[in-house]
Amino acid sequence: MKVVIVDDNPADRFMLRDTLAEAGFEDVVTFASLRDAQTGLQEMMHTHFADIAFLDVQLPDGNGFDLCEWLKQEVSSFFPVVMLTGMDSPETRARASRSGADAHLSKPYHPDLLLAHLRRLLTRRLAVDPMVTVTRGIELLQQDGECIQDVQVGGYPVVRSLSWTGATSVHLVKDGDHTRVVKILARSALGSPTEEAFRRETACLAALSHPHLVSVIGHGELDGAPHCLMEFVDGHDLHRYVRIHGALTATEWQSVWQQATSALAYLHERGVVHRDIKPSNLFRAHSGHVKLGDFGVALAVGGDAAIAAGTPVYMAPEQFRNGRVHPSADVYSWGATAYQLATGHPPFAADSPMGLLHQHMSCQPPAIKRDELNPTLVSLVGCCLAKNPAERPSAVELAAAVAGSDIR
Repeated sequence: MKVVIVDDNPADRFMLRDTLAEAGFEDVVTFASLRDAQTGLQEMMHTHFADIAFLDVQLPDGNGFDLCEWLKQEVSSFFPVVMLTGMDSPETRARASRSGADAHLSKPYHPDLLLAHLRRLLTRRLAVDPMVTVTRGIELLQQDGECIQDVQVGGYPVVRSLSWTGATSVHLVKDGDHTRVVKILARSALGSPTEEAFRRETACLAALSHPHLVSVIGHGELDGAPHCLMEFVDGHDLHRYVRIHGALTATEWQSVWQQATSALAYLHERGVVHRDIKPSNLFRAHSGHVKLGDFGVALAVGGDAAIAAGTPVYMAPEQFRNGRVHPSADVYSWGATAYQLATGHPPFAADSPMGLLHQHMSCQPPAIKRDELNPTLVSLVGCCLAKNPAERPSAVELAAAVAGSDIR
C-alpha cells in the first residue's frame, strides 16, 4: 500500500509518517505544498499510484479541499481521502464533505483513530472500486466487456462500476442487448437535499429529447431507492479528454461548439437553465458525438435557487450570488468552457472561490492566440464572457453563428 501525505508542517508530516510506519505502512510519499503535490501525483499516475491520501486543510499555496476535489475527479471518485485540520469547526467539516473527503481528523489525532480510518477506507475501496482486482470478492471481467459474475443492481447485470460516493452510485449495466448507465441514490440519502437534487435531475432529463443531451431510458425505484437509467456515451468527458490530448484541434473545437450550443439553445427555448456548464459535463463519444449531461442543479428559468450552484471556475459573476439565475449565466459558463477547450486551461484560476469571484467580476482572460481557430467563434468567446449579462449573446445566436461558419 502506498500512502500520500500533503502537509506543510514538517513535524506533522514526520509524526504521521512514523505512525504509519509503525503500523506497517512504509511506502509513504510526502509533499509540503499544493503545487508539489499535484505535480508529483500527476507523475505517479503513470506508475504505481497511491492507495490513500491524507491532506492538510491549510496549505501555503492553496488548500486541501481543492486537492481532494482534483483527486476525486482526475484519479477516481473511489480514491479515499482523509482531511487533516488543526482548526476543527462545523464549517470545515461541511466543506470537507462537499469536496468529497471520506474522513476528517482533527490535530492532534490519536494514532489508533487514524489507523482505524485508514483500514476502514482501504477495506471499503477493495469492496467497491472497479480499478482494483476484486469487487465484493469477485474478479472483474471488464477487460473483455463481460458482466461481473452474479453481481446485479436492481435486476441489471453489472459490467463495471463507474463511480461511487456516499450518496449515489453509477454503474455500467446490461439492459438486454444494450449497454446502459444506471444511477442510484443510496438509501442513507433518502429525505435529504441530495434526494431532491437527484429527482430534479431525473425529471428534467426525462422531459427532454435532443441528440446532444444524455437521454433517459427509464426511471423509478430500484431496491427501495430512486434510480435513473440513461444511455451510455462510450468515450470521455471533455475535461478528461483535454487533460489527456491537450486543447482541441480547430475541427474538433468547431464541432463541439456546434453540438454543445445546439443543446444549450434547446434547453433555453424550453425554459431550463443548466447552471453547471463545464467540460466535465460534456461527454464525447469515440465517434466525436457530444452530449451534455448532469442536470442535478438545473432550474426553470426565473426559478429561485436556495444556494449558489455551479463550479466556480466556470460560473458567471452573478451566479456566485444566491437568487435568480438566467440563461445568460449558462452562456458565460459556455464561454469559459469553450476557452478551456481552445487553450487547454480555463480563463481564470485562483486559490479560492473568492479569488475566482474577483477575477470573474473584474479581470479579462488572456487572448486566445490560435490563428487556425475560426475568428468569429473566438470573438464570440469574449462576448460570452462579458461581465454584464445583457451584453452576452443568446445560446440561439451562438448556435446560429457556428452553423454558417467555415474553419480557416
